[in-house]
Amino acid sequence: MRPIVDPRQGDIEDDASSTKRRTLISLAGNLLAEISLPKLIAAWTMLIALPVLVLGVTPLLASIWISKISSKAAAIFTGLWPPILLALLGVVGWFDCVILPRGSCQPTPANIRGIECVPSAPRRRVC
Repeated sequence: MRPIVDPRQGDIEDDASSTKRRTLISLAGNLLAEISLPKLIAAWTMLIALPVLVLGVTPLLASIWISKISSKAAAIFTGLWPPILLALLGVVGWFDCVILPRGSCQPTPANIRGIECVPSAPRRRVC
């Protein structure tokens, strides 16, 4: 039985890319004829152009977004909002210190560890 591929005569693909019978220019011409230009353009766009554009445009868009956010934050915090927030915090502090009794969060037999008292622990020290 005769083998399909005889290693003594060379590889099967050896003849297609061999420069013994064909020149390098003819091999390059065949390679160029096998390349599909639309596929080459699509591959080049996806692998090179698209990442370049994304990496180049992203910092610009981020800086524009940050400048808009900072200008809006500056507009919010330069008007009447700071005094209103300060007054609101004062009311919350007054409510916690004056209206709530100081012994409202003492450990009881049902609450022996005082877990519910953790948020009001600073209130007991300050008030």
